[in-house]
Amino acid sequence: MCRVTPRALLIVSALLTTPTAASAQAEPAPQLEAGAPTIAHQRYLVGRRLYVDGRFSEAAGEFRGALALFPGSAKLAFNLGRSLERAGDLAGAVAAYRRYVALDPQGDDLTPLIDGLNARITAARPTLVLSTAPAGARVLLDDAEAPLEARTPSRLQVDPGTHVLRFRLEGYAEAVRSVRADQGGERLVEVTLDAVAAQAPLPGEPGTPLRPWIGWGLLAAGVGAGVASGVLFGQATATADDADALGPAYAHRAERDALREDFDGQVLGGRIAGGLGVALVGGGLAVLLWPDDAPVTVSPSVGGAALSARF
Repeated sequence: MCRVTPRALLIVSALLTTPTAASAQAEPAPQLEAGAPTIAHQRYLVGRRLYVDGRFSEAAGEFRGALALFPGSAKLAFNLGRSLERAGDLAGAVAAYRRYVALDPQGDDLTPLIDGLNARITAARPTLVLSTAPAGARVLLDDAEAPLEARTPSRLQVDPGTHVLRFRLEGYAEAVRSVRADQGGERLVEVTLDAVAAQAPLPGEPGTPLRPWIGWGLLAAGVGAGVASGVLFGQATATADDADALGPAYAHRAERDALREDFDGQVLGGRIAGGLGVALVGGGLAVLLWPDDAPVTVSPSVGGAALSARF
């Protein structure tokens, strides 16, 4: 493909600056690159005439249609970009100019032109000035699932049109605002967030930290009761040994009776502590292993707390 420059491509620009249309019409009709379909060439010529008449949007439509039929034409891409630029579609013009550069890398450097258009696009975008009370809220724009990096207060450039903003801050209810942003202007968005009262978890509610504390507490108490039972039984054994050491002599009868009473009390205490330890360990395991859909409740009772579960 031969090298084509923008200056040679857009003969339309020369037409607009010539003294009379008659002299322009006397020039040979421009041609597309070799291999162009006839229909593409016809639409190209129609687009040129529309451009001369100042009907830039319609001209762009013809150039775009011709480019769809002949996608390898750098000439069509450049003329499409110029028409879109004159029609005010700067983003579309940038895309068309970049396509021209891709199709004809050896052509004129359009970097300054593209950079200038991008600067105009940025300057024309409206700015939202976001402020919340209290500050520090995260902002979600339109249908975005992730919040923006900046927290309030902040400035946000958006495309012209209506946008939905969601403000989120821990401890406060989410605030939603619909904002209309006009091209090239600034819009102040001030939001007062409503605090949300912290809700205390209910005893035994699945996912709350109360159940593990109860379970491990019961296990610890059960182990303690088991240790106490062992100590008492050990003391009972020592008491029995002391009683045997006294022998059957009548003189030691009162002392043996006292040791027997101690022995009976120690054995009884050991049995009670042992039974309580087993019950507490079993209750602790039940609380820890109980399914989440069978909540455990704690209710006051005479002499302590009663542990129950709903089936």
